[in-house]
Amino acid sequence: MLRLLLAFLVLACSARAAENLTLAQALARPKLRCEISGTDALTISVQNLSDLPVTVAPSAGLIFASGEDRVITLRAAELVIPARQAVEAEIPCARLSSRPRAEAKNFQLTNETEPRLAGLLTYFAGHNDVPRLTAQLLVLCVTEDITFAPWRKFLNAQPGLEPTPQEVVAAIDALGTLREISPRQTFALGADAELKLRAYRNPVARNKAMQVFDISLPEAPLPPQLGSLLHTKPGDNCPICRQRALMQPRDDGL
Repeated sequence: MLRLLLAFLVLACSARAAENLTLAQALARPKLRCEISGTDALTISVQNLSDLPVTVAPSAGLIFASGEDRVITLRAAELVIPARQAVEAEIPCARLSSRPRAEAKNFQLTNETEPRLAGLLTYFAGHNDVPRLTAQLLVLCVTEDITFAPWRKFLNAQPGLEPTPQEVVAAIDALGTLREISPRQTFALGADAELKLRAYRNPVARNKAMQVFDISLPEAPLPPQLGSLLHTKPGDNCPICRQRALMQPRDDGL
């Protein structure tokens, strides 16, 4: 009985000693080894060398640097690392600049913030289904007010190559989201004539593009009555009846 009580006390003490840490706090702990790398998404690996489990919770909006490159996390995450084990998680991120992208590399957490993206991060928190392509364009629209052609250059699109349907749809989706988040703010993407033209030609993006650009189709004219085209009964306004009416003798005898 005494042994069971002591075991219970040990487990209780261990449970109280377990900590919930931010990523910055985890990076400062000698017994937690963290590695952060990636390109379009950040891979965070945490090795727990201690005898206690630890929870590390990277938040959305963290900015990481590798040389001049800057990326920002788009969603929060939670890594539960048991004692003497390692855990790895992939966190969606986006680049803050449209400069040429580098290969996968290690990133360092910074103290930088980007207040302009606060509304966008709130939107991402409630919409986990935003595609990576659209999310990256949304960030660049806010940080650089980018348009369609420079964005495709950022994607390493070959010069002269037609945009893919996915690129057009992603751009229209991004523009619709921007209008929802910041209805009073204007973005250069919304005045991009090339995007507008390509969206109208894209059967998938056409309907949404018409809503985003506030364009409606003119009402179609009413079809002509059947009696004006075919002879269905005497007195129709069809070519035959009109011809017969012209052949009838006039009242003046002519």
